[in-house]
Amino acid sequence: MNNFPIKLTLFLLSIILFVGCSVFLLLNHVDTIDKYIPGEAETYLHLNINSTDKLNADKKDHVLNWLESKSTINKEDWENLLLNVKNELGLFSMNGQIFVLTKENKDLIDYLSQEKQSFSQNDRGIIIPALTLTQTSLIDQSWYKEIKNKVTFSDFVLYSKDLGKIEKTVPLLKTPDLYPIAAFGDIHKNNISLAVIGNVGQAKTKLENSNVKDIPTGTTLYLRNIEAKTITALNIPEENIELSIIKLLSGPIEYLKNKDGCVIYINKTQNNLAKLKSSILDTVALLHPVEVERELPDGTIGIHLIANKGLSKHFSQVGNKWGTLTETDEYPFQFDLVVEETEKNIVITLNNPQKTELITSKCNLPKFRKSSSLYLSTNIPAWDNVLIQNKNQTEISICID
Repeated sequence: MNNFPIKLTLFLLSIILFVGCSVFLLLNHVDTIDKYIPGEAETYLHLNINSTDKLNADKKDHVLNWLESKSTINKEDWENLLLNVKNELGLFSMNGQIFVLTKENKDLIDYLSQEKQSFSQNDRGIIIPALTLTQTSLIDQSWYKEIKNKVTFSDFVLYSKDLGKIEKTVPLLKTPDLYPIAAFGDIHKNNISLAVIGNVGQAKTKLENSNVKDIPTGTTLYLRNIEAKTITALNIPEENIELSIIKLLSGPIEYLKNKDGCVIYINKTQNNLAKLKSSILDTVALLHPVEVERELPDGTIGIHLIANKGLSKHFSQVGNKWGTLTETDEYPFQFDLVVEETEKNIVITLNNPQKTELITSKCNLPKFRKSSSLYLSTNIPAWDNVLIQNKNQTEISICID
């Protein structure tokens, strides 16, 4: 019996296994410094320092400015610290202040000593600025054990004890005080991608097809297939007409906003059109009250604000459209509002949102357009756009460019 084919197969399998293990060891970013992070740490970022070279100059400059604002280390020193760190870098926060932890190396010690920088040094490595270390370690904390991932191929990993420590809240996140989370990130020249794991997403619902196929230029906010009840997580003033209308809606919505207005798409099987019109009139009446004089018990005259029911005369029905379709004398509103019934949807339009020209972004909407998504224009230098997509109740993905 010829055993050559079997031997050849086993030989090839051994080579494949060897190459696979080698690639795994090369790409797997093992964290060897988390045991030195104090147990009191609120957040912890583990980073392969070489990954920062993937950021372009503008983005790196903004990161340095942010680090300076969150620590006692100035921007120039941050830049020099990053140049002198070898391989692994740990950033952790305590009481809102960021500290650096890294392994000891001569170049870094020489720089810190020369510049008279405050630092702690012992068998745990180097912590900058100096910090009195306790005997507790991050690896002994129950919240960290819950989300710690021993194998990762990401450029960096962020662990947070409390989601409330992350400054911005968004509708895809349930509440600002959920914990803990782990975010696995990769750095590219033009964007950062993150997979956030934890109790952060929303349950999958009966999703609707997208009406907005591409995000137009000038868009400040876009939501797709996100439950209306979660939109109140946005920091929008209560008297805002858009938020007031969204509070009247049921089921997942699609929402596009720019400086010229907004458009909202909802499934008409989950929303009663007649009831919605009535509720909109009540909302508008409350947002535009009239003053009524009333005599108080002490004989003085007081001014009371009451809902202006007379505003309904400014609303009319034309075909399948209802709203402020005709401007009458003494038009009282600073907006135009139209509610249109289509075959499947109810479309609510405020003013005239532009839908021409497509936005330029490395964070593109996926072709599978039924996933819940949020796009936000940041107005932050070097970081223009944020795209968040809901995977399930325990995972969301984030792209920042």
